[in-house]
Amino acid sequence: MGTRRPALPKVSEEMRRRSILLIEEVRRWPETRTGRMFGMISIYRGDTIFALLPGTRGLELPNAIATKLNEPGQTEGEKWQSFAIEDDGGLSAALKHLEEAYGKAKK
Repeated sequence: MGTRRPALPKVSEEMRRRSILLIEEVRRWPETRTGRMFGMISIYRGDTIFALLPGTRGLELPNAIATKLNEPGQTEGEKWQSFAIEDDGGLSAALKHLEEAYGKAKK
């Protein structure tokens, strides 16, 4: 039998609300769309994924978003970075991380 994937942490209602606020903003950007992946919300620019936000599940931390910088010369794991959102005050910084990743996503 294969190895099991580690369980992804459950996300609080507060973090789900924060994810929805971020998604509402990002959907206004040209060529963006969202999808679902393993209990998380994936965000794309065209066909290129550039972020994962907590839906019902998170990645390592239940209160973190992950952005992909899509830079050449990096392994897939090195391209991703996590950013924890501790409270509503962290939303503007999270949005800046999303904007950077969006700018680097292939058009």
